[in-house]
Amino acid sequence: MKKILNGIASAIVLLALCAACVSTDTGNANAAPQGFPPNGLPPLPPGVVPPPGELPPLPPGALPPGGLPPPGGSFLDHSKITRKYLDLAYASNSQSEKLDIYLPEKGDGPFPVIIFIHGGGFSFGDKAENQVKPYMAGLEKGYAIVSLNYRMSGEAIFPAAVQDVKAAVRFLRANAAKYKLDGKRFVAAGGSAGANLVCLICASGDSTVFDDASLGNAGVSSAVQAGVSWYAPVDFGKLDEQLNQNGFGPGTHGDARSFESMYLGGQLSKLTSDKIQAANPVTYVTANVPPMFIQAGRNDHQVPWQQSELLANKIAAVAGKDRVQFEVIEKADHIDPLFETDENMAKVFGFIDMALR
Repeated sequence: MKKILNGIASAIVLLALCAACVSTDTGNANAAPQGFPPNGLPPLPPGVVPPPGELPPLPPGALPPGGLPPPGGSFLDHSKITRKYLDLAYASNSQSEKLDIYLPEKGDGPFPVIIFIHGGGFSFGDKAENQVKPYMAGLEKGYAIVSLNYRMSGEAIFPAAVQDVKAAVRFLRANAAKYKLDGKRFVAAGGSAGANLVCLICASGDSTVFDDASLGNAGVSSAVQAGVSWYAPVDFGKLDEQLNQNGFGPGTHGDARSFESMYLGGQLSKLTSDKIQAANPVTYVTANVPPMFIQAGRNDHQVPWQQSELLANKIAAVAGKDRVQFEVIEKADHIDPLFETDENMAKVFGFIDMALR
C-alpha cells in the first residue's frame, strides 16, 4: 500500500511538471494545472477553504474517500489547430478563470458552440487535458469548441465553481462576434464533477441564483440551449446509499475528506439538508430546462447510475419526456472508454445537432 501511495504522489508531481512545459498561443505558458490537493503543488494561498481543523489534511499521496486519483498528465495536442484562442480570462477574480476557444478550420461563422467543463471531483483537472478530446471532432462538424477552467475546492467552495461557469457563458455570449461564435446556440458538456456543473447551468437557466456580477458581463444571459451529462452526481446526499444498494459499498462520499465534503466546505454526512440540496441540480429543474442527453454507467463504482436517473426523471416530470434522453451504458464504469467510442459519440453529436438546429 505504501508503494502505491508513493506512486500516486509521484504521479501528481509529474503531472505538475508536465503541465509546466505545455506551450500556448496566449497567456502564461508555464502555468501548472489547477486544483492540486492541499499537500500537492502549488501551495494554497492563505485563507482558502477548507478551514483548518474542520477537514483534516490528507497524508502525502493519499486520495480523498470516494475519489479517483488525478489524471495521468495526458494533454490535448492542439498543434495542428490553427484557429484558436488560449488562456482567455473570462473573469478577473482568480487565475483559474480562463478558457480556450477552438474554431473550425473553414468558414467565417458564427459557429454554434460546445462548452466543455472538465471533471476531477471539484478539486483537480484542467481545460487542456484530454477529457475534451472526444468533443474535438465537433470542429469538423462546424462547431466551435470551448474548454474552461474554474475555481477548485481548494481555492473556493460552492457555489464558486458554478458561478465561474456561468460567468464563462456570459463572457462567450458578450464576445460572440469577436470570436465568431453563435451566441444563440450554446451546448454545455462534461463528465462527473464537470457534468454536475453542466446540469446546474442547464437547470438554473436564466435564473440569477448563480450569477455573480463581480465576475463580469452582468445582465448577459448565462443560459445554454442544450446539455450533455456523463455520470454526474446530482444528489450528493444519496451517493453512498445508492452505491451500497449497487454492491459497490461501503460508500465514503460522506467522509470528512471526500470530494463532496471539500467542495461544500464541511463533512457531507453532517451538513444540513438545505446546504446539500443547494448544490444539487435536481433542486433547480423547471419547465424551462433545455434539452439534455444524460448517460451513466451501470458499473460505476464512484457515482451510481441512479444519480443520472434521478435528474432524468425530474426533467421528464417537470418539463416533459421530450426534453430529456437518458441512457445507461451496460458494463461501463466511471470515466469509462465506452463513453468515448465512435458509436457513442455519434449519439452525442446527433443529439447536439438536433438540439441546436
